[in-house]
Parts: sequence; C-alpha cells; structure tokens
Amino acid sequence: MEKRIQIIVALLACGISISAEAAVLVTNPGGLSNPINTLNVSISEEVGNMSLATMNGPHGPNIIRQTLTLDTTDGYPTTAGGAAPLNTANNNSVVTPRRTITFQNTGSSFFHLASGGNHQSSGDQALIAEGAAHITTVSFDEPVLFVGFTANRVFEELTVRVFSDAGQIGGDFTIAPNGASGHSFFGYQSSAENIMYFEVQKVSGGNQYGLDDITFGVVIPEPSTALLLLVGAFVLRAIRLR
Repeated sequence: MEKRIQIIVALLACGISISAEAAVLVTNPGGLSNPINTLNVSISEEVGNMSLATMNGPHGPNIIRQTLTLDTTDGYPTTAGGAAPLNTANNNSVVTPRRTITFQNTGSSFFHLASGGNHQSSGDQALIAEGAAHITTVSFDEPVLFVGFTANRVFEELTVRVFSDAGQIGGDFTIAPNGASGHSFFGYQSSAENIMYFEVQKVSGGNQYGLDDITFGVVIPEPSTALLLLVGAFVLRAIRLR
C-alpha cells in the first residue's frame, strides 16, 4: 500500500508539472495573442452573437483566445508572388499550442494566402477564396468555445454556419457585400465548448474575398480543478488495483 501511495504521489507530481507547462502559451506561429484587427481598419458590420470588442477580451482567467493574423513574420512563408503554400489543395492545417486548424475549400478555383488589395485586417496576408460558388470550411481537432474572423473585400453575399458534432448551431448568418475596401466581422460563442467547425459559403459570383484574423477560444481547467481531476483519477486507479 505504501508503495502505491508513493507511485500516486510521483504521478501527481508529474501531472502538476505537465499541467503547468501546458498553460504556457507558445506563440508559434507567433502573434496568437495579438488582438483582432491590428491594422485598425473600419469594420462596417458585425455579424453573429459575439462582438469584436468582446472577442478581443479581456476574457476570464481560464479562457484563452488565439488569433491567426496571417503575418509572414509569424511563421507563414511566402513566395515571390505573395502567395503562401496554402494553394488550391484541401486539408491544409496550422498547428497552434491549443488546437490544430484545418482549412478546406469546395468548389473554389483559388484558395491561398496572399497580400494586398484590402484583404487584410491584420498582418500582411489573408486567406483568399475566389471563383464561382464555393464553401470554405475551418475545422478544429477538438471543440472550441467561440470562433470569429473578418471578411474583407466582399462583393457577393456570404452565408456563415457554425457546427458542433451534433449538427448546426445558431442558424444561418449573412455577411453583406462590403465593397473593394470594406471589412466585416463575424463572431459566435456557443453556450458550451462544442464548436467543431464553421463554414463560409458564397452562393454566386466570381469575385474573391479575404478571411483574416481567424480566431477561436478555448477553456482551460483552473489549476485546482486540474489537480482535483488528477487526484480523482489516480485514487480510482489505486482502488481498482487493490
């Protein structure tokens, strides 16, 4: 019994160490804690149930927001032509300390990172989708609490949908055209940390638009909660081994 207690204490010590390490936000790609809209562009429309000011925070001590500003200095390589290797192919992923984000596009003739043309609200690049009707999907490897992005230089109406594993949540949201120099914001927070992906659909037209400041929020356990969970798990395991 004494040996089991020593093993449990040792595992708990490891668990506390791992928990503390996981709470450190490693900004690689960099700038994940930067606010949305670092270029301070004029936002003509806010869509969804979460405002830009609320999403930028501050948030509670157990909520972390991460924002992909798509800046080449933050680890997104670029070619001489300004397009990064997120080009036409589907299932391109970006790994962050909290989630792996996968970008997929259905029906678009182009899908890439590019610079210029008022497509950005932060950094020097944006995710560009152009061509005929298509759907851009941004998914997460684990559930998130809230999602957001800016839709820039939009010429045709966009429809945004948010999904959990159980199906669509929150209904359809519409982003109106905002013109060659326009910028709109979409934000949605679920009542539970259950958002698995969102999609942006362009129903018609052949003009490009930019998505930037792709954002998500996650809940991290408070240290005391994490410790209690670890203690409970190891105590239950010790009881089973008796």
